Amino acid sequence: MNLAALVSSLRHPSYTGRAREPGFVVANVLVVSLLAVGVERLVPLAGTVLIAVSVGLLVLRGYAVPGTPAFVRWVMTLADAAHAPDPVPRDERELLQAGVLAHTDGEIRPTASFLAAWRARVRSAGSRQEDTRALATALDVDPGCVSLRWRADVLFAEVAGTPLGAWLSRAALVADTASIHELRRRYPQWDRCSPPLRGAMLDTLRLYLDVCPTCDGETVLDRAPSRVPGATGRTVAVTCADCDARLFESGFRTSVAVVGDDTSPSVVGR
Repeated sequence: MNLAALVSSLRHPSYTGRAREPGFVVANVLVVSLLAVGVERLVPLAGTVLIAVSVGLLVLRGYAVPGTPAFVRWVMTLADAAHAPDPVPRDERELLQAGVLAHTDGEIRPTASFLAAWRARVRSAGSRQEDTRALATALDVDPGCVSLRWRADVLFAEVAGTPLGAWLSRAALVADTASIHELRRRYPQWDRCSPPLRGAMLDTLRLYLDVCPTCDGETVLDRAPSRVPGATGRTVAVTCADCDARLFESGFRTSVAVVGDDTSPSVVGR
């Protein structure tokens, strides 16, 4: 093989010219410099030869150390993964780990054991007049300090004047009350979670419910007009097809429901 053919075989246009990667050059210069110092101590002038050969390879190929492109991209992938947001929200991840949710047929759904226990609690929820006591029992607070009231189609709960939560339907309240009992039993960290995390977990459970807790009707997940006071446009919602109760609404998950001068968090917890 003549010299021209050898030089041509060493070229790698993917990493030279405008496609040259500065990171490759920096990494290779550092590696070659360290190697040259060590080689020079063992064999005089060998370090100089190594640097000369490496400079030639950097010009022809864009890198001198074999495997540089794969190594640099591997490091960049690790760095991107370290800074990338968690694809699974924390509330959903906690519910999966607790065995409340599970991947079934490629979808996330409440587990059969949770649904069975949840439905049993829903059926024993009692009448509308017992909602206050049921919520107080679930939250382990004095029933005499809890109040429920409707304002502008939003059901607000307070304990001694402090906001507990807000729901777009009684069905959503009943669903959360039953879920709190089961989460406390199945998820030991429940009482140590922050109110926003507990509220997010309850929201997520209502998102995946396929049955209305108050009428046993089938729920529908679709884009629908928002029912949050003051909100406009359509949103992702879960609504009962029979009684039209709104169980979940994406615009109501982490925002607050503002009615008049009242601002109450759309989460449940103390």
